[in-house]
Amino acid sequence: MEESFLVYQSMPYPDEPFVCCIGGRVLCAVRYLLGDPTDSTLFSLLNRCRIRYRSLSKNQLEDPWFYQPLEIVTSREEPVFSRQGILELDSFLQQMGLQMTRVEIKFPSQLWEIICSAFSHEQVLILNIDQYYHPKSEKYHCQKYAWHALLLKGVCLQTKEILVSDSAHGKEYSLPFDTVCEMCIGSGYLVGHRSRSSITSAPTGICLSWEQQFSQPVSHFLQEMGNTFPKLTEKKDLEFFGYGYCYTVKYTVIPFLKMALREKGDRKDWKAAVLQWEQLSRILMKSALSGKNNSEKLCSFLKIL
Repeated sequence: MEESFLVYQSMPYPDEPFVCCIGGRVLCAVRYLLGDPTDSTLFSLLNRCRIRYRSLSKNQLEDPWFYQPLEIVTSREEPVFSRQGILELDSFLQQMGLQMTRVEIKFPSQLWEIICSAFSHEQVLILNIDQYYHPKSEKYHCQKYAWHALLLKGVCLQTKEILVSDSAHGKEYSLPFDTVCEMCIGSGYLVGHRSRSSITSAPTGICLSWEQQFSQPVSHFLQEMGNTFPKLTEKKDLEFFGYGYCYTVKYTVIPFLKMALREKGDRKDWKAAVLQWEQLSRILMKSALSGKNNSEKLCSFLKIL
């Protein structure tokens, strides 16, 4: 690359789900700033959270991404990446010598200044975007408000090209700054190092049993899947529910089990649980991609979870 291209060469690729697409990018930022591409400390954040089950209606949703009956909420019952949730996440990052702040972007010139400032101060910038305006996102070119998060890995100060690391549209690619401006919905997140002098004591974890945190809501989720899949006959419905349930497993259930793998005893048992749920996610993805109802295999697998 050109000399004027500032690039975070060791930035990990965002291929490990964590709560949502923003979370996966934050995980990459934390690993880059700590200098360890396998660091799993961020998963311990979920020990302060719980899983909540929601009864959703397919008729109200266009994108299966939003059909996720389980979500992770903080001790204050806020989604992890809500405005309030970000404050709790930032307090957790303090103990790692890091900080995360939300940035509001009103003008293109302001966005360029934020990008340049981030790279000059070794901060990682994650932008909230609408995929409707993404040139590589043909799937969403007829659907506005398809939110996504872009992890910025590099910038060329001369040409204003932005190097993006992304799991949705190819590992790494460049976009013109004007295109990034058009996609940006006016907000983003900066993750960087924090002065040790500003670190405070760590908040305590959530006071709930594992049954309340995980087992009860996940049991409702498994029951819903077992009731729903045998009734699906249309390919479009198999695709919708297959993707929605797969996303739920990958972004909610598995990260929570990875937290347990770090925080709780019997590592062998937790590792086995992670592998079982990863297998379920593959079964669900196969159903979504093929449009074939494999409910018999799915329901028999659900019984062992």
